[in-house]
Amino acid sequence: NEILRCVKNKEKLYVCVESTADTQIIKAYIEANTKARVIEIRSDNKDNIEQKRFLQNPEAESLNYDVVIASPIISSGISIEHTKKHHFTKGFFIGCKDAITALDAVQMINRVRYLKDWRIALYDYGANFNEVHYQFLVEGYENISLLQGDKRNVSQYDLLNTKIKEQNSFYKAYYARHLYMLLEEDGHDIEFITDCDPNDPLKELRKAQKAKENKAIVDAKNLSENDAINLENRIDTTEEENQALTKHKIAKALNVKIEKVTEEHVKVYD
Repeated sequence: NEILRCVKNKEKLYVCVESTADTQIIKAYIEANTKARVIEIRSDNKDNIEQKRFLQNPEAESLNYDVVIASPIISSGISIEHTKKHHFTKGFFIGCKDAITALDAVQMINRVRYLKDWRIALYDYGANFNEVHYQFLVEGYENISLLQGDKRNVSQYDLLNTKIKEQNSFYKAYYARHLYMLLEEDGHDIEFITDCDPNDPLKELRKAQKAKENKAIVDAKNLSENDAINLENRIDTTEEENQALTKHKIAKALNVKIEKVTEEHVKVYD
């Protein structure tokens, strides 16, 4: 609601959203209630024409939009400075600690170099997310190999991998306080907002968006096995190609003919 209020007041917003599903819903919510020009960028649409153009030249392309909604795909390697005239007036970050750590969150926030005014919302932060200790992961790998009758020692790579997982689980378990500490370290003055609206205006939109996504998968192109393998091995795929690939996976997983895949099959696969 705060985002919507700012858009209606003709502000230009840079919105960082951790959940790629929510980037689409927030875009739909803004467009349903305003005439703002909005772009959302996520991993499965990054190769679409509009998104690709933005990623190739974010400095110039961002000027064409009232709201830019960025998923974690834009967390490094991009810098927006607008040295002649600052375009964005306010930033928003919506995080849920599921996809990234607080370090990544700060990277996302720092993409627009000049933005000083940010609204940060965290939901489900740190709840039921326990630290994972690497020695337990190592023991798990060893036990699995024993059960499979293929006893093997844990390699140096396994050790490195498990230590990274341990570190990430620690950061996610203490996501909110770690983010607070990093922002404070960066010199931000932090103020808690206590009069938040408890209602979720996106609830119905989430249902509608999910139904739209499911229908897009059902309507997607029917791929042959070779086409699916080629797509799997490609680095760059469009949103439509990803939908076709998902349809192919559903048909294989549920043992149905690809042309017979329905929205009910998509729900079961989900």
